Amino acid sequence: MASKTYWKDIRQSFSSSKGRVLSIISLMALGSFALIGLKVTPPNMQSTGEHFFRQHQVADLYVFSNYGLDKTDQELLDSLENQAVVEYGYFKDVVLKNSTDAIRIFSTPDQLSTYDLVEGTLPSESNQIALTAPLQNRYKIGDTITIEEKEDSTSNSLKHKTFTISGFVNSSELLSRVNMGQSTAGSGELRGYAVIPPQAFNSDVYMLARIAYSDLSSLSPYDDAYLNQVHDYKDEIQKLVADQPDQRLAELKKEGQAKVDQGQTQIQAAKAQLKATEKQLRDADTELGQMEQELALAQSQRDLLSPEQLLALDAKSQELDAAKKEFASKQTAFEKEKPKAESDIKTKEEELAQAQDKLDNLASPTYAVYTRREIPGSEGYVSYENNASIINSVGNIFPLVLYFIAAMVTFTTMARFVDEERLKMGTLRALGYDKKEIIRKFVMYGAVTGILGTVIGTILGHTLLPSIIYSTYSQKIVLAPMELHFYPGKTLLALLLGLLSTVLPAYLVARKALTEQPAQLLLPKPPVAGEKILLEKIQPLWTRLSFTQKVTARNIFRYKQRMFMTIFGVCGSIALLFAGLGVRSSIADLNNRQFTDLIKYDMIVATQETNSTQEESAFDKLLNDKAIKSSMPVHYEKVTKVAGEKQDQQSITLLAADDQNKKEFENYIHLVNRQSQESLELPSEGALISEKLAQILDLQVGDSFTVETGDQQSITIKVSGIIEMYMGHFIFMNTNAYDQAFKTPALENASLIRLQNTSKEETNRMANEFMKLDNVQGVVQNTSLKEQVTTIVQSLNRVMIVLIATSVLLAIVILYNLTNINVAERIRELSTIKVLGFYDKEVTLYIYRESIYLSIFGILLGFLMGRWLHAYMIQMIPPEFILFNPHLGAIIYIIPAFVIITILVLLGLIVNQWLKKVDMLEALKSVE
Repeated sequence: MASKTYWKDIRQSFSSSKGRVLSIISLMALGSFALIGLKVTPPNMQSTGEHFFRQHQVADLYVFSNYGLDKTDQELLDSLENQAVVEYGYFKDVVLKNSTDAIRIFSTPDQLSTYDLVEGTLPSESNQIALTAPLQNRYKIGDTITIEEKEDSTSNSLKHKTFTISGFVNSSELLSRVNMGQSTAGSGELRGYAVIPPQAFNSDVYMLARIAYSDLSSLSPYDDAYLNQVHDYKDEIQKLVADQPDQRLAELKKEGQAKVDQGQTQIQAAKAQLKATEKQLRDADTELGQMEQELALAQSQRDLLSPEQLLALDAKSQELDAAKKEFASKQTAFEKEKPKAESDIKTKEEELAQAQDKLDNLASPTYAVYTRREIPGSEGYVSYENNASIINSVGNIFPLVLYFIAAMVTFTTMARFVDEERLKMGTLRALGYDKKEIIRKFVMYGAVTGILGTVIGTILGHTLLPSIIYSTYSQKIVLAPMELHFYPGKTLLALLLGLLSTVLPAYLVARKALTEQPAQLLLPKPPVAGEKILLEKIQPLWTRLSFTQKVTARNIFRYKQRMFMTIFGVCGSIALLFAGLGVRSSIADLNNRQFTDLIKYDMIVATQETNSTQEESAFDKLLNDKAIKSSMPVHYEKVTKVAGEKQDQQSITLLAADDQNKKEFENYIHLVNRQSQESLELPSEGALISEKLAQILDLQVGDSFTVETGDQQSITIKVSGIIEMYMGHFIFMNTNAYDQAFKTPALENASLIRLQNTSKEETNRMANEFMKLDNVQGVVQNTSLKEQVTTIVQSLNRVMIVLIATSVLLAIVILYNLTNINVAERIRELSTIKVLGFYDKEVTLYIYRESIYLSIFGILLGFLMGRWLHAYMIQMIPPEFILFNPHLGAIIYIIPAFVIITILVLLGLIVNQWLKKVDMLEALKSVE
């Protein structure tokens, strides 16, 4: 019977405190949901990527040469076959006919970096093609497409211009749907890719080599061991091809000179042939003159000739007439063909002169070795890893703060529960139950609520939150559906934290209470003794306080545990809300700030350093097009720097402007320091660098750093200023400063362009017009970067919304619990003042005023903690090419405070109704 009563009491402890049970379950569920969800999403994303890359045997390193890879290059790379698989391929940037969309056509790989077939089949015939999957909304299998190649040194590298679509694929290398990098065709930005058989290419050299190392196949591409090893292999290959540029240049010059010499020989032969024909005609004319003289002499002696001689003379006269006709015909034909022949010779001489000039000025070929994270078009690969890192960074701090607050309030709630059960504890002790059995009741209560809440949060954290986060990324990045894995270690951690938050306080408080005698436990717990507070010693202030204000001040410090719980609970909720809203604010206006206030140009058009008069004329004509608002010549260059946590090769845009154009430069790029908002000018010494570049290189004004040029030269640059810039890495220089640093003149090889109409369609149209020009090497516009940043903003916004909602729920549960505990603990005190004549509103404010004051203090403290949390998150979350704006507007302070105040007001109304319904006389009765 006693055992039955004991278990009945345990069941009643649950059924009689449904609100407490629900609040503890909610707190543990919220904490474990955020903790598990944010901690399992990154490894889920990484394992998904890892298995996808392994399935398609994505190459570890890539070797590119702007002149292609010839047999000598292949022999060098083939020496790696003992430790790696080396596979060669072709690619070419083309434009889809009747559009400005550039796509990159690859040759179908054999083993490495295979394609994920979405629909149809891979191409097997030379006139078949498989398109990127996003083009399924424009084409279907069996359709034909026509492509156009830009006229350049590699034009007509495809055997066909029209292809039949055999299928649709996803690349295992180009993962982004919004930013695939720059292109040499179309609008200058890559919009897609395609695959054709290798035999469809018409090229004597390969365009790239893919290399996959056998000892890296078992490593995760996200592990430091993989990154360190792959960078070591990269260094080895760079050393392997270090001598190739000079050797290849010598070979190319030798081959080119042979062709030029052959052309010169042909010209000389053509000139000789022309002279020979002229000589033949002159000789024939002379011969005809002699025949004519001889015939005239014979005619003068005609009377002396015999009949036979007369016949012979007539025949000779006819022969001369025929010879004259034939000569006249040949002379007419020669005079007609001679100008064309001379023109052809002149044209050929000019072509050979240009060829000789180009040959003499032929630049050394460049050999680039890239990792997966660095290849052209790797933005999607890097973005995917960055997204996982972003979630991991958020998960390192956000759920821990949330869990700590939830655990703290749960601790207080459980402690209050034990206090409420004093009478039952005394009764059970009086009935003969030992302390262990009584403690077991509270431990079970804490364990059941803690485990149930943790299980709910863990299930949702393993499934719901990762799916919410990944759904945003999967719309913009091509990859397999995310794998959902169960993580026993993280689950055990959440369960342990849950039990510590619920079981430990129950055990400690119950054990402490059971040190009292059963007779003492059968009596109410004595109220906390009052004592003088520091404020009372400040007499000028204390004497001016009203009675209720003095009572409130004393009670605040009288119940210290509840005071700290309220302050820290509100502080934590405010901090989480502040940080979540702050991160959203820091990323909300990046595109507008970057591409409206700071970067005012719409595109950079890069040209060749040497142009013919005809090419310059065509370019200038387009610059004067009515669609262009203004343009400015600059020196444009891409330099690199190995930096960042992953030691990636950072791409840096370098722009140098002449002194005469310094003021005009402000119309295209606003140079300003973010902290001081001081406008800066291009310095005559050193350079201005973007703030994110300064951060990852740990640079201050006055420091120096080195960059690598396209021909692998190391250049040292001094930092003269740090400018506000949120996306990409930039270096801005005066041409004189450039000349000093690079030891070479800063040639004007590009133009900054501002358009009348800045819509995406018009920008692409004008970019395409520039790309059609022979002397235009590339167009850099901002649309893809904008889309990439928009993707990051959208995905991070979704995460922040989930965390903000979680923080609001946490604030509601915390304030509800603390208010409920406060009222329950002091019901006799409230009943007393109500019996003394206080009105309902005064009774409510008597106790609720403390919550208001403590919440205000918690809000202020929460702002300080929130600012620190926000500063930490915007440092840890962004990828290495993006800077989050640390500036916070007033709204970030207003909203969290408004949320807490709203919750307090609503709870105040609820408390007021509670106190109206409480039987005060019953509450004042003493326990006998």
